[in-house]
Amino acid sequence: MAKNKRLLDEVTKLRVSFEELSAQHVRAEDTIESLQIEVMRQKGLNEKLENDLMGLDKKGDRGTPPLVQGSQGLAGLDIGGKQVHL
Repeated sequence: MAKNKRLLDEVTKLRVSFEELSAQHVRAEDTIESLQIEVMRQKGLNEKLENDLMGLDKKGDRGTPPLVQGSQGLAGLDIGGKQVHL
């Protein structure tokens, strides 16, 4: 009789543990799904940014010199109260 009671208690504990683990599993799957959606969104934004930057680079190659290549793009601007002269 005592052995049956002990086994029933053990089965009950295992069922409770199983239910808790099942709930954690469902939450983990939901988290994974939302993270995958966020990764796809971030990849799309990254691709758009790269395309925009490539477009700006190509635009610079067609006649408008990019600021990095020694142009006077910042000359004459009042930045922080100081006149910039390049």
